[in-house]
Amino acid sequence: DATTGDIYYQYHSDTAYPIASTSKLMTCLLTMEALSTGQIALEDVVTLSLGAQMLAASDDGVIPLEAGQQVTIHELLLGALLPSSNECAFSLAEYIAGSEEAFVGQMNQKALELGLSQAVFFNSHGLPAYTEEPIPSKRQNRMSAQDMFRLVSYLLKVYPQVTDMTSRKTAFLASLETEVRNTNPLLHNLTGVTGLKTGTTNKAGACLVTSLAVNDGVLEHDLVVIVLGTEDSIERGRVSALLARYALGAFQERTSPGPGSTGAEDSGTEKPGAG
Repeated sequence: DATTGDIYYQYHSDTAYPIASTSKLMTCLLTMEALSTGQIALEDVVTLSLGAQMLAASDDGVIPLEAGQQVTIHELLLGALLPSSNECAFSLAEYIAGSEEAFVGQMNQKALELGLSQAVFFNSHGLPAYTEEPIPSKRQNRMSAQDMFRLVSYLLKVYPQVTDMTSRKTAFLASLETEVRNTNPLLHNLTGVTGLKTGTTNKAGACLVTSLAVNDGVLEHDLVVIVLGTEDSIERGRVSALLARYALGAFQERTSPGPGSTGAEDSGTEKPGAG
């Protein structure tokens, strides 16, 4: 429960894992902060760089982009969050900090400020990053499920409007004349889902951070399910849906305890699943 900080179930939640494109939630947070301070505006027009074009043209490209094209901040956010566009996240990083390298410094600094003890970022999007050594090694953004819960709880508490974007199944990016689809499968088959982000690389496996809006009769709560390292997208959807339904049941039990109920305090130890 991101609203109260209560944790209903966790498994290996303090171990750092590669997080793939769920990294874009930190990119989103820093973008929301830049918007809130007036450094940038949703209507700002970003002129895309050659670096964004090269990323779009790579095997990991999601949305065809060309250097010199002009796209708004709002469209870049939608592109990064819904279809998980790496080139859109990269373009946000460049525009906000002047370079992706500088933006990554901000990501790691924000992780320290939030107390994310297992978090380390190498880029704005979550793809493998290669060192510049003669024999390059591959590095990936990493974080524990506990850290991700802290990050998401902060994001939802301070910038709840982010779910206005992440809850959308599709969006039309007028500057690019392109319609994009949300990669989150639970938006289509589970009531109350408001986001948040998928992620997949070979090393990270298939990851999914899910948020759900629920109400205890007085206050609306955000429940969060974090699943890292599943075998494929089908499994991440299955496990996430299973844990989401468990979370909904635990929430109802805590807010409306029946006679003799002990609530959800004693549940969720050593079961198969993910943090």
